[in-house]
Amino acid sequence: MGGSYQVQFTDRHQSWSSWTWGLPRQILETIRNTVNAISCQGLLSLFQPCYWSGRDVSVCHFPGQTQYMITNGHLIQKVLESYTGPGDRYHCKPSDEVWMPILTELLGEELTADDFLLICADPNKIEFYRKMLRLTMNEENRREIIQSCVKQCPKLEGQVNMSSYIGSYTTLVIAQLIGYSVDWEACDKIREAIDVINRFSMRKQLQKPQSDKEKNAFSQALNKVKEAIDQALVNRVKGSNSLVDRLMEENCTERQVKGMVFLAFFAGSETSALLLSSLVWHLGSNHEWQEDLFLHPEQFSKYMHEALRYCPPVPFIGRHPNKNMELQAGQDTYIVSKGDDLLTAPFFAARDPNLFLNPNQYDPNRENTGAMSWCPFSSGKRMCSGKQFALDESEAFINFLVSNYEFSTVENEHPPMEGYLTMKLERDVKLTVKEKIKVREEISE
Repeated sequence: MGGSYQVQFTDRHQSWSSWTWGLPRQILETIRNTVNAISCQGLLSLFQPCYWSGRDVSVCHFPGQTQYMITNGHLIQKVLESYTGPGDRYHCKPSDEVWMPILTELLGEELTADDFLLICADPNKIEFYRKMLRLTMNEENRREIIQSCVKQCPKLEGQVNMSSYIGSYTTLVIAQLIGYSVDWEACDKIREAIDVINRFSMRKQLQKPQSDKEKNAFSQALNKVKEAIDQALVNRVKGSNSLVDRLMEENCTERQVKGMVFLAFFAGSETSALLLSSLVWHLGSNHEWQEDLFLHPEQFSKYMHEALRYCPPVPFIGRHPNKNMELQAGQDTYIVSKGDDLLTAPFFAARDPNLFLNPNQYDPNRENTGAMSWCPFSSGKRMCSGKQFALDESEAFINFLVSNYEFSTVENEHPPMEGYLTMKLERDVKLTVKEKIKVREEISE
């Protein structure tokens, strides 16, 4: 496990001397391939020489590969929207090395990258998968699903683990989207299983030792998700608007359908749950904001956009160029070789002090959050297909919460953020909750 790499940082201002981290070689190899696996605190520390010096592009020279970390919002958008035309193959992280082992264990067979939307490199297949998602998430179907799920939210009272509650809600929404009829309690178990898979997979990818207890929990989590996926296919309702029905009507293979169902569960529930948990914590810390949203629900977008800035769904979005290219950053030109990493960093870009006053503070009244220049949902041909769906389900949940309850945070500080396959909070968000009708009765007395 011993050994370390010499890592050289260069940028438009100066060439840094070599930096040495006394990290195990295997860990550094993993960082090179899947940087988004490290916690945000770890990444912040690792790239601190680059980021806090105000660089738009930082270049890390690892053995056999160069990595370009981009923290300028305009450059991020340019990179994510670059597309060389139909027929060209391009690659988007998370990489095969992260996802293929999970999918193989889930589905019990070898897959190709093109069987899974997130790492697919075939533009035609990507467009087909995205079309199926768009058709399933049309406005009418979207509204019907979300309203149904909000009505199923259990009553809140006293001290509540909102991270768990929200995670069950977002999982229920995805279950209905794919056509899987399941109750709240079952969704909570699926949510727990996905969380275990997320955390364990990153520890495994980082080659951190896993105990027998952790391995057993991972195996049980895989079985729980397998069961949910299998049930979704078995209980398919022909002629419905569900994702499973649409895919099977298009004669997709079973493994392609299962891959899409897993992606919907994982990407659709985890990211939305993170955003809502963070937003709810902030609202719980300020009763004036709760009242503002209760009286002016049309103000939701500014609260949500600031939540997306404060805690974007993923810490990094990567691109692998399929040929040599030039990256223009101001007056400087970077020659990027085929196979190098272009690592856009929404987490860092959204905290640029040149763009945001007091960037580490949540402030829904910022003037420039609406533009979302840091691309929290990615951009271009690979923009998140569920962007509007996520915003709509979040708005419906927040309206439900502020209309029926008054709530306060249990802890005074926002939980630290971690980067796994998605962003996560290090600790669960807990609130003390009272029904509004009871609050009014107490005031009248």
